[in-house]
Amino acid sequence: VSRLETFAQCPYRHFVRYGLSPKEELRPGVDRSELGTLYHEATERFTRALTQTPGFPDVDEETCARLMSEASAPLIEMWRRSPLGESERGAAIARRITRTAHRAAKNIARQLSTSCFVPLQFEMVFGRDGAAPVTLQLADGSYVYLQGRIDRIDVLDGETKHIRVIDYKSGIKKFDPTMAYYGIQLQLLLYLAAAMENAPDMQAAGFFYCRIADPMVR
Repeated sequence: VSRLETFAQCPYRHFVRYGLSPKEELRPGVDRSELGTLYHEATERFTRALTQTPGFPDVDEETCARLMSEASAPLIEMWRRSPLGESERGAAIARRITRTAHRAAKNIARQLSTSCFVPLQFEMVFGRDGAAPVTLQLADGSYVYLQGRIDRIDVLDGETKHIRVIDYKSGIKKFDPTMAYYGIQLQLLLYLAAAMENAPDMQAAGFFYCRIADPMVR
């Protein structure tokens, strides 16, 4: 899906990234993508543990903090072993990561405790080596098969089951229908399509970004 978005933004960028595949020069500093991956994995581990906790979805803050510490501590420790992690700046960043992870844990627990939706599946892979792909037929009659990984799928039980897809983001991102119309922001729409493709007896309820952050309030 990200390749489609890249091509819609700039075909030449798509050619450089996926055709030439240049290797990026590694430089000292904090790699935002690495931090995003760390937050993503910690959140996924935490949410999985949270749903298995007795009394879920009503789980107190102390338990949430403990679960997130257990989920994030090994990941932060691995990051601290890097050259940057050993510096004073690295120690400060590690403290910020811990604070942000715990804020995310508190927010996710609150969201789930006040919702009738419950997590159904984590890290659902569709396409290659996973569930059925999203299939698109082109004007010339050929087909494109899309693959991806959905962070979380929630379900609402009732006479008819409803599902929603959740995508974790450490950056600021909002869904823009205009961007979707021009093919630049297709991820959530196609992730929901993939979830529906593999759950034909359910109705779509929505798609959401879940931001992992500890923002300053002005």
